[in-house]
Parts: sequence; C-alpha cells; structure tokens
Amino acid sequence: MRKLELLIILLIVLLAGCNLDDEIDSTSTPVKEPTLSDTAVQNTSKLVAASAPVQNCIHPAGWAAYQVQVNENLFTLGTRYGVSVEELMAGNCLTDVTMVTTGSFVYVPSTQLIAPPQTILPLGISAFIVDPVIAPAGSMVTLVWQGQGAVMNVRAGWLYNGQFIEEANHLPVAGSIQLPVFNDGRDSMIFMVRVSDGVQEVAAQSVVSVKCAEGWFFAPEPKECPTAPLVTTFREQRFERGTMVYVPVLGIIYVMISGMEAIRVQDEYIPGMPLFDGLYRAPDGFYQANGPIYYIWRKDGIREALGYPIEPEIDYLGMLQRTVTSGGETVYFSSSNGYVYQMSKGAAWGVVIPQ
Repeated sequence: MRKLELLIILLIVLLAGCNLDDEIDSTSTPVKEPTLSDTAVQNTSKLVAASAPVQNCIHPAGWAAYQVQVNENLFTLGTRYGVSVEELMAGNCLTDVTMVTTGSFVYVPSTQLIAPPQTILPLGISAFIVDPVIAPAGSMVTLVWQGQGAVMNVRAGWLYNGQFIEEANHLPVAGSIQLPVFNDGRDSMIFMVRVSDGVQEVAAQSVVSVKCAEGWFFAPEPKECPTAPLVTTFREQRFERGTMVYVPVLGIIYVMISGMEAIRVQDEYIPGMPLFDGLYRAPDGFYQANGPIYYIWRKDGIREALGYPIEPEIDYLGMLQRTVTSGGETVYFSSSNGYVYQMSKGAAWGVVIPQ
C-alpha cells in the first residue's frame, strides 16, 4: 500500500511539470505582427497630398475641381478656360507651375469653358496649307494651320539657307497669317509653321514657286527671277590681270582679278581729295589710275594682283540686276564693250556674251 501511494504522488508531480513548460513567459518580448512600414504609409500620404488640392486654399466662387489629364498643364488649361496662368495659380494657392502634374486636381472656372478638351494627341501639326503655291514676286501668300496636342506657342516664318526666319509668334493653335513673297530675285520660298509645348518643337513647311515680276536685261536669261533693273552710270578700267568697275550710285567698286572671285569694296574716295597722290605712278606704257578706282587699287594685295592699267577709264551707261538662290546672291551688270559681267559668291567672276 505504501508503494502505491508513492507512485501516485510521483505521477502527479510529473504531470504538473509538463503544464508549467507549456505556459508563455510573461517577461519575454512579444512578436510584432507584419504590417505596412511607416515609410510606405508616409509615401502613400505624399501621393494623396500631391494629387489633392492645396489644403486651406480659398478658391474663387464658381470654380470647380478638375483632374489634370495627360498632355495638360496650367498653360493649356488657361487657354481652355479663358484665364491666365497667374489667375489659375492664385486661385489654387500654387507657388510653382510644376506643382500641377497629370492626375493632380486643380480648381477651374466651371462655367467658362472657352475651348473643349482636346483628345489626347501627340504634339504636332495636323494640317498646313499655303495659298497660292505659285505667287508673283512682291505679292502675299496665306498660311493656314491646325496644331494638335499641348501646344503652348505657334511661330510662322520662312527658311533661308536652312535657317528659320521668324515673322510672327504667339499665334493661335489653329489660325492663319499672310506673309510676303520677296521681290529680290529668288525663284522660290519655303514657308514654315512651328508649334511648341515648351519642351519640344514640331514644324511643317511648304514651297511656293515665285513668278518673276521682272525680265532680264540680256539674253540668254538665267532661270532665276531678277530684281528690277538699275539703270545707272558705270566707270570701268582694265588692268594687266583684271578689271575694276566703279558704280557711283551704289558707292561700291568691284575688283575682278583674273581667275578669282570678284571683291566688292566700299568707295573710300571723298570729294576734295586729290585724284592721284603720287605714291604709285604708272610706268611708261601704262595708264594712271585715278580717283575712287586709284584709292582701292593702291591697297597692298590688290595692286600686285591686278598690275597696272592697260586702258584709260571709261564711263558708260549700263544696267545692273541680281538674283538670290539658296547658294547666295548673283550679280549681273553691263560692261563697257556690251558684254555682261557675272559674279557669284564662291565662284570666279565671268562674262556673259549676249545673244
């Protein structure tokens, strides 16, 4: 009986020990359940704040909240609702135009829609027409265009040697303008419209053929259109290796050294100066240069290249015309013997024999 009691007591003690091991220690650190990090919560708050109107901002009466779409900004919204960017910024308590991005909310005049929202389109020019496509020199042509996308500025003009020459800017997204066809001898003009969203610019162009307003004073006629002929007095003198021609009405002298590009020099002779200063007297067998021709001829480089005059000066009545192409200006004018001088940029001067 005594042994049986001892066994029962031992069994009770063992069972009590097992229950104690299963209990949780009240002093141990509890394990935190997985949750969104504080950073994630903060970032979410920032996204909400960026897309929501500025807090505590008093908006103008009659304005309603609007969510900004793709390709929209304060400039396009201002155009659509007929208010300035400054008014939109003040009405939304904004300090920077960059605070408005796609998806953000701004307040706009709810009953003052000037232009309907555009379909989301890339920046571009959907239509561009120039009329007429063949125009007389000195006339006008009309440019008509339709821009698309988030257009902030429109410019119109023409191209010269690949460079855009602006005639007007801050034009409407869809509009028209008249521009002149120059009467300077060119046979065509390239007109252009350019649209910009403040970051990039897109252009459209059209070529207009120019009908000559004037005819050439000699034949065979160059294919380009000429300027109106200038009828005036010329003074010519031939040298050992070239010719000099003075055009008093223009105040210029053409220096034509054989085999070289003609040089156009401004007249340096002032009335009252001696016609000849005695520095460079012509040797026997040559003629003496005088007046405007002499003061250019005596310059170092020109004098050595031309040599001395082999004929006296000749005054005569002649004509001058010029034309402009993409390669530059070409000038034609009468010579004293009935021929026509031709000089172009980048080319040796020449002579045209009229037919």
